[in-house]
Amino acid sequence: MDGIAENSAQDAARLLDAQTPGWERGLSALNFELLRKALRRWAGDPDLETFDVCWGRLYGVVGTALYGQLAYVLGNMTSSQVTLEFCRRILAHEPGPSAEDQDGYRRMITAMQTVLRAHNLTAPTQATQQPPPTAPRPARTARPQRSTGPERPAQPTHPAHPSLPLLRRAVQSLAHGDRITAADTLRPLLADPDLAGDGIGNAVRLVAAVLEPDEPDDEATVRAARELLDRHRLRWPEYSPVGAEPILAAASRTDFKLFADLAAAGERRPAPHSWPDRETLRRLWSRPVRAHVAEALHHASEGYTADALDALDAATAILDRLRDPYAAPLDGLTDQTEPAAALEEFTTRLRSHLTERLAAEAYARLEKDGETHPWSAESVRLWELIDDSPAHSHHLAVAHHARAYELQGSALAGTQSATRARTEWTEALRHWAAVHGDDAYWQELHRRLEAATGTSVPVAVVDAVRGRLPRDLFEPHIALAARMHATDPRHAREHLAFVTSSGFPARDIAAARKALVREAVEAALAAVQQQEYAAASAGLQPWLRLDPDNPDLLRTALIVLRHQVETEWFDARRPHQLVPLLTKMQGIEKRLGPEAAGQDRELAGELARLAFWRAVELHQRLARASRAEALLLVNQITHLADQAVELDPNLPLVGMYRELETFAPRMHALAARLTAAMWGGDSAVRRYVELAEASEHLEPVSMCHLVSALLDLDRPEPEDWTRAWWLLMEVREDPSEEAQRCRDEVTRFGCILRSRMVAAGRLLPGPTPPEWLSRPNR
Repeated sequence: MDGIAENSAQDAARLLDAQTPGWERGLSALNFELLRKALRRWAGDPDLETFDVCWGRLYGVVGTALYGQLAYVLGNMTSSQVTLEFCRRILAHEPGPSAEDQDGYRRMITAMQTVLRAHNLTAPTQATQQPPPTAPRPARTARPQRSTGPERPAQPTHPAHPSLPLLRRAVQSLAHGDRITAADTLRPLLADPDLAGDGIGNAVRLVAAVLEPDEPDDEATVRAARELLDRHRLRWPEYSPVGAEPILAAASRTDFKLFADLAAAGERRPAPHSWPDRETLRRLWSRPVRAHVAEALHHASEGYTADALDALDAATAILDRLRDPYAAPLDGLTDQTEPAAALEEFTTRLRSHLTERLAAEAYARLEKDGETHPWSAESVRLWELIDDSPAHSHHLAVAHHARAYELQGSALAGTQSATRARTEWTEALRHWAAVHGDDAYWQELHRRLEAATGTSVPVAVVDAVRGRLPRDLFEPHIALAARMHATDPRHAREHLAFVTSSGFPARDIAAARKALVREAVEAALAAVQQQEYAAASAGLQPWLRLDPDNPDLLRTALIVLRHQVETEWFDARRPHQLVPLLTKMQGIEKRLGPEAAGQDRELAGELARLAFWRAVELHQRLARASRAEALLLVNQITHLADQAVELDPNLPLVGMYRELETFAPRMHALAARLTAAMWGGDSAVRRYVELAEASEHLEPVSMCHLVSALLDLDRPEPEDWTRAWWLLMEVREDPSEEAQRCRDEVTRFGCILRSRMVAAGRLLPGPTPPEWLSRPNR
């Protein structure tokens, strides 16, 4: 048994073959081939001086299982392979007093019978005798039970795991406060990698790793923690036998990614009961921060500034998690400053230093052949590594702009540089937009301008430059789009897209789009004045293909169509032409969207006129509609008339649109008459009557509609007939031509109303006109 006595029980543990899991499977499923090989060598060449020491330490490792392993080994060996001295020592060995030891010793001696006989040795009598059976307990008389089905098979039993004795000793040591002995007892299990493959084995290894007296075994702890995380995900603290803090501490020292994954469990609510407090977590998180900062310093000392900034980015990402959202901003370091805050302050200063150094490197890369160029690929790469700032955005804007101009010439020549030119234009305008929107940049520019000139510079000077910047940047793209809109529409749309997607304020983009189509709009309006509507529409079409949603173009298209509608209605007397023209106008309205009217008063006026003409077109259908259809049309007409007045309150004052004043009350009165005729309910009729009478512009025809509605009420009130009487009297006394056309209807309604009031015994509101005294004809 070479060296086992000298190398202690830890060397004996290495004899165990650890290629199979152990806790759930038990002893019968373990492969102790390494131990058996060592036992065979020991039986063939024992060291008699260290026999007892070796036996004791092997027993300390595997416990009672040692008897079973010796029984297996010696039972399969010949007498020539087992020495006489080994057999004598085995026979002289006294087993322990426990039943397990006694039974194991007997099984071992029984397996050695052939070898013992070959060596003329006799086993002790107690080793070959079976233990006396215990007296059986007297059976109790049980009540016979009814059979409920086939008998269930007995559940298989699992032999105890061979590591359980070690665990018992470790637990006893911990119970007595002996952490060192517990660690020594469990340390052999760390050499068995397969124990981490099952739940209990992994827990044993984790406890053993944490109990190391000098320094916890971080490697073993992290390995076990990874298996905990894989198996239980964010619930891993609930299954950790050592709590959360030792595992988090080990991971924070060795595996930052695993530490972050483990720490995510604390973000669940409620947090695990064993979870460390806030200050402990901040201390643990500071370890990877310090490691990243150290890495950044190393890269910086080697001259790898970009790599140093990457390491600082990793540190900053962790610091962002540590920052208390309710804490005041960090104003500086004090003796009581916590580690996380100190690290954050140092990281900020280091980043500032590295950023300045990287910017200097980028400037240096602009020099080539003794000349300073506006851009270089390496300078752009370095500037893009720096955090967004006004100055660096300006450098990138200039670099991309210069590169875009270089590529634009090749792109126009038809080379493959077009795609790269588009990318450069997009990046240039994006960075210019960032510069334009940053107040700090323009404040710094104003300060430097005053320092350079030595005089006070008005802020308005800088504001003027800032205000002109979008227009100056957009002008080349607008000019190219205008030039190519008919001959090369694809490239024209690309240049317009650079403007619309630049990121500048919406008002500046809108001004550029307005400038793009200014000449086209003026030409179309001039054609409208000459009633050349077809020419005006045709002139707008190429521009609409370039910028389909341009508000100025769409408003002008509405003006062209609206003038054509007015001409067809008032001058040409062709109302049947309204439908196709209004259909085109409604298509433009949809393209403008629901918010357009609130952004442009002139456009709101055109949309108000569109609503009016739609109401006029629907009014033309009333003569051919049934009562039900007519009621729907009336409601739609009323809505459009109200919409027109809402969009442009001054529209009813315009000559040809004065009809809007009587449109709504006329439709309300007609709705009341139609509703009453279709028995739509007295409440609905009265609601329409009230809406109509609320207007100051109630026409004679509308008054007749109201009287008809009041006469058709199912349950008229006395005031309903009184109201109808005075409405009829007002129309009768009206000398207008329209009132005269209603004379017959007024007389007919008057006869009906007088006869009903007389029949009901009602007092007439006033003298009865003589023509109402005839018999009513209804």
